[in-house]
Amino acid sequence: MAHHFQSGLFFGQSAWHGLGVTLDENSPVRYSIDDAIRIAGLDWRVSERPINVDGRPVSSHKAIVRDGGQVLGIVGNRYQPLQNRDQFNWFKPYLDSQLCQFETCGALKGGTLVWVLAKINRPDAEVGNGDTIKKYLLLTSSHDGSKATSLGFCPIRVVCWNTLSAGLADANSTLLKVKHTAKQKDALATIRDTINLVDQTFEATAAQYRKLAACHVDADDIRNYVKLVLEVPEGEISTRTENIIDPNGKHHRPDFPACHQW
Repeated sequence: MAHHFQSGLFFGQSAWHGLGVTLDENSPVRYSIDDAIRIAGLDWRVSERPINVDGRPVSSHKAIVRDGGQVLGIVGNRYQPLQNRDQFNWFKPYLDSQLCQFETCGALKGGTLVWVLAKINRPDAEVGNGDTIKKYLLLTSSHDGSKATSLGFCPIRVVCWNTLSAGLADANSTLLKVKHTAKQKDALATIRDTINLVDQTFEATAAQYRKLAACHVDADDIRNYVKLVLEVPEGEISTRTENIIDPNGKHHRPDFPACHQW
């Protein structure tokens, strides 16, 4: 299925497809690493195994194996797995100080991808009346070498493969990538020191949105904008273009392809 869901934990609001475990938004589990990782079904480890082909060892690669023997991926020798608990433990200083709380977490694609999303206990960045940008910290890592470990701010509530992909690609996300090497944990520790500074990006983005929201746009502005985008010379506007740029026309809405719904 498109969501590629295996297991997960959500607080307050479940995933749209109703999978995983949902707890009350005021649950104390939001601050408990041990409880969250267990309820989310992520209390398992991965290990490295040598590879043999036709009885001969392959020195350049190794297998990453989950508890129980399931092979999650074949990776290069420099690859160092990040255990699920390491992902949760990264948030410990923030949880202990109640600067953030767990929002969602889970595994996708048979456990090859794991994510932990925490909500920052600070006011949402307000763009306009009722229009806000939520502040989440997203940490995600792969056990098959398909993705680098990513960590940083994300405005999207991750609940499945589609929303994780959207969060990683969103222009408003401020995510830092860390390679799966022996220095991965050191890099993650350094990133923690920069999170408070990166928070300014959210506020700066919201300030720009507020400026845009305050700008009045009338029909003539829209008409001129579309003409500039379509590079339409004066006096050479086709009927279809006229229908697109005329807000009072019968066909003022263009027939764009259907957008994929996350």
